[in-house]
Amino acid sequence: MSTPPPARPSGNPNFAATSQVPKKQSKESSTTKSGATSASILPLISAVVAIAISILIFIMTAGKSASISEYLIGYFLTPIVVAVCMGWDSVDQRKKVKGNPYFKSKPQLTLILRVLTGLSFIVAFPHIHSIAGIIGEKLAGS
Repeated sequence: MSTPPPARPSGNPNFAATSQVPKKQSKESSTTKSGATSASILPLISAVVAIAISILIFIMTAGKSASISEYLIGYFLTPIVVAVCMGWDSVDQRKKVKGNPYFKSKPQLTLILRVLTGLSFIVAFPHIHSIAGIIGEKLAGS
């Protein structure tokens, strides 16, 4: 004689009819229907925002007598923050690859962040030039 399948208890949507083990729910916010997680896009968004703010600071201070602090903020945002975002992405993807066999890495995000890091030095050059001009004026005693 064959035994009938176990009765489905009411009120438990995670109960599988073929086994007694409830389904495991993932706590990751970037999970897909298959349970796989993928790399976060937050480092890329942060880097793009930092570059945009740095460019905006330079445009707003161009041709005006601005303080050195404005240029330092623009300089800090471009190469430093963008490089930190690249490191954030790299460490985040390595940790997730080791901890989750279903993790889908996105090497194109890392490549874009590397290119943005290189471009951020070009964006930082006007800030560096302005900082050098202000420091040169102070040292010359003008």
